Amino acid sequence: MTEIAKIQAGVLRTIQKEVGVKAWHFGSRSSTGLWRQKGVQVELVDAGLAWARKANARGSDTYFRPAQSEPAAGSCVAYRYFFLDDLPEALARDIASMNRALIVRTSIEGGCQAWIFTSELLTADQRQRVQKDFALKLGADVGATSGIQFGRLPGTKNHKRAGQWANVLVTPRGQRFSVAHILEDTFKPIRWSGEKVHGTALSNFPSARQRRQRSEDIADVSTGDQLGSNNASFGDLEELEFAALATEFMIGAGGDRSRADFQACIRLLSAGANSEQLVDAVAGSAGRKGRQARKYAERTVRKALEIMLPK
Repeated sequence: MTEIAKIQAGVLRTIQKEVGVKAWHFGSRSSTGLWRQKGVQVELVDAGLAWARKANARGSDTYFRPAQSEPAAGSCVAYRYFFLDDLPEALARDIASMNRALIVRTSIEGGCQAWIFTSELLTADQRQRVQKDFALKLGADVGATSGIQFGRLPGTKNHKRAGQWANVLVTPRGQRFSVAHILEDTFKPIRWSGEKVHGTALSNFPSARQRRQRSEDIADVSTGDQLGSNNASFGDLEELEFAALATEFMIGAGGDRSRADFQACIRLLSAGANSEQLVDAVAGSAGRKGRQARKYAERTVRKALEIMLPK
C-alpha cells in the first residue's frame, strides 16, 4: 500500500470511528461534468479508494461521504456530524480549536472543508438545516449544505484548482458538543434589543452630520502606527482590524471582495463589534469613494445584522 493510500484509509477510519459508518459512497466528476459513483461496505474501503485514485489520476475530481442509507434495509442513517465547505483556513482552524473536527484544505484559493462531530445524531434533513444556518452566518458555501453532501477526498488532486493537492490540516481532538453548544460557542452573543444592535437600528445608521460631529469630538486623537498602539482610537483600530480580516477572507472567497467583506462583518459582529463603527470601517477600506462607499458599507453591515439577529 502506498503512503497516500495509507493516509486516505486512515482518514476514513477516523470518520468511521467518529460517526459509526457502515458503508461509503465515492464519487468522481470528469472535466466534462460526467458524474460516476461507487458504494462499498467498510470492509471493502480499500477497493473504493483505489477506484477513486484511478479516477483522479485520469483527471477527475474525487469525493466521498458516509453512505446515507443502510445497504440492506434502505433506511436512512443518522450520523453524529455536520459538514461545511469553503471556509477560510484561519476560520476552519478556529472552529477545530473549539470543537472535535476534521479539517481538509481543498486548495489555497478554495479554502477548507470541515467535518464537525457532534454529541447527538443528525438525520440528513437535520444536518441540512444545521449546515445552512452555519453557512449563512460564517459565509461558507450555502450551495454545499445538502444533508448528503460529498466532501473532497484528501490525498487527491483538485483539478478545479490546477491540480493542487487536498490535504488534511487538523485531525479530531477534544470533546464532542451538541449543535446548540457549537452554535453558541462559535457566535458569541451580541448585545441587541428589539431591532437594534448596540443601539443602532438596521435602517437608521448615523447621518453625515452626526458622523461629522463624532469626528470633531475625537479630532484630537492621533492614530498609532501599529495595531494596538496606545495612540489609536477605537474606530481606527476597528478599521485596521476589519481590513486585515477581510484580506484574510479574500483567499477563501476566491478573490470576491464583497463576500470577504460580508464574512469579516459577521466575524466582528459576533465578537461584539459596534455596528456603527463597523460601517465606518467597511467604508474606509472598501476601495470606493464618498457616498458610494458609505452605501456599500451600510448595505454589507445591514445584511450581516439581518443574518445574525434572532427572527
